[in-house]
Amino acid sequence: MNNPAAPLLLSSADRNTLTKWALSATAPYRVVTHAKALLMAGDGAANSRIATTFDISRPTLLSWRALSHRWTRFGR
Repeated sequence: MNNPAAPLLLSSADRNTLTKWALSATAPYRVVTHAKALLMAGDGAANSRIATTFDISRPTLLSWRALSHRWTRFGR
């Protein structure tokens, strides 16, 4: 059985950037999906639930979480 992951720590600036991308009507689909997944991780959602919601593999989600600092601080 897997232990639940800790919520992804997001600063208010990170959360604002991700929310902007998640709500964008012009951003590429992958950017919107990535942003929404990271926001869910920041809210403490289980990795398996996030992966199922966006139809991605759990390892993909784990890599997104590990590299989240690149998305939020340096852009996509």
